Amino acid sequence: MNTTETPFLVPLGKEAHQAASQLAIEQSTPQKGKRVYLNTLAVFTVHTYLKWLQIETDFSLSETWKSSLAAAFYATDLVIPGIGKLECHPILPGETNLTLNPTINTDLIGCIAVKFDENLDKGQLLGFISALEASEFPEQISISNLKPLDNLLDCIPDSFDDVNTLNFKIPPINLSNWLDKIFEIGWLAVEDLPYLLADNLAFGTRSNHPFNSQGNSESESATRGKIIDLGVDIASHKLALIVTLTSVNQDEEIEICLRVYPTANQIYLPPNLQLIVLDETGITSIEMSARNEDNWMKLEFTGQPGERFTVKLTLKEISITEEFVI
Repeated sequence: MNTTETPFLVPLGKEAHQAASQLAIEQSTPQKGKRVYLNTLAVFTVHTYLKWLQIETDFSLSETWKSSLAAAFYATDLVIPGIGKLECHPILPGETNLTLNPTINTDLIGCIAVKFDENLDKGQLLGFISALEASEFPEQISISNLKPLDNLLDCIPDSFDDVNTLNFKIPPINLSNWLDKIFEIGWLAVEDLPYLLADNLAFGTRSNHPFNSQGNSESESATRGKIIDLGVDIASHKLALIVTLTSVNQDEEIEICLRVYPTANQIYLPPNLQLIVLDETGITSIEMSARNEDNWMKLEFTGQPGERFTVKLTLKEISITEEFVI
């Protein structure tokens, strides 16, 4: 493969497998059912990845999600409204090529290969190839010819106005839902976070807010994390933002613990990285900066149900925010 970046992993839960099973059982043969099952998981994997990047997709317009068309062997399309379609190709262990859809798509953006293991519990995004580059291959593309996923972003620049200005903003994350085991797309259990290494976590396990917190019998807690990309200009600086909240009583204060870790092969956080908490009026409440050779950073504070706050990660001219409501 023409890239050394860490393959992107997307966990596949019940929702993905239920959708795949529903379409697979409608097929006329077990062979078609298996192919449709894998196609559906591939589409779901790419959809989830794009949701993490705040790129909207439309399942209702995608060939894979129409039962009447799902019998087609090559039903792999995922629609990005107003931009075009992505072909999402499943790759099984031992396979080295992806087979192109023989149907001509004038609005095709390109193809993404999604590798599955035997358990089908995670999809691994291997890489991307644009429609123009794919046209050079008549029937099959070797996985070694795939390009980094960042090449996909170059094909859909209109969806990345915020990325181009290095400013991110998403709707508030409802932390109260976390205590009811309801989590937004992109916020994963710590063990499911891509790029995050167990060795990195080891630096921050000595805390009053352990990741697998047992707490006492009267408290409730929840922990979720998200990979934050500081942008293509800051090489290898994807970070893990991990949020833990603990509530003894729903009518009392809720304790919030924020942690930031390096990812992949990085041992230290980038120096001068700032972790800032803003109140609902936009005023800085607490903040800290990473020093040289800091392995992780942490902020703790309390809040009342209904309160809003914003977490900001800042490095040089880059400012990325996540807004929360308790």
